[in-house]
Amino acid sequence: MYGTPLIPCESTSFGEVEDYGIYVSTPGLWKGGIAGSETDCNTAGNWDDGNVPNSSTNVTIPDNPVYNPEASSSFICQDIEIKDGAIMSVEPGATMTVLGNLTVGQGNSGVLLIDASTCVVSGEISLQPGSAINIINSGTLQDQ
Repeated sequence: MYGTPLIPCESTSFGEVEDYGIYVSTPGLWKGGIAGSETDCNTAGNWDDGNVPNSSTNVTIPDNPVYNPEASSSFICQDIEIKDGAIMSVEPGATMTVLGNLTVGQGNSGVLLIDASTCVVSGEISLQPGSAINIINSGTLQDQ
């Protein structure tokens, strides 16, 4: 840089100075928290990029989220990783379809709860030490 530092939105003899912040969102990253639908997987605003995941989206449920996600209807994704301290619930009557791999935990904790619902996984299922897949109330886990 030559001379005195420039100030954003200042005019100079060579043009104008602008200062912009850029946020790059991450598709498939759970953030939760939209009022009234804080835990709903099918609410677009609960995902970092503002889009509900689809069959080509890799999903990450981060460590210790403020709101744990719940699939209360059909939910589909490519791969899904449920990190330590997170609980992903598939609610009664719902179906979660994972077209790729399912990873639960990172070696400490992480839970997939299948409650009177169905989870279909086409790829590999990886359950890390200290993590759990809890199937209750006649729920089913189908590994295809």
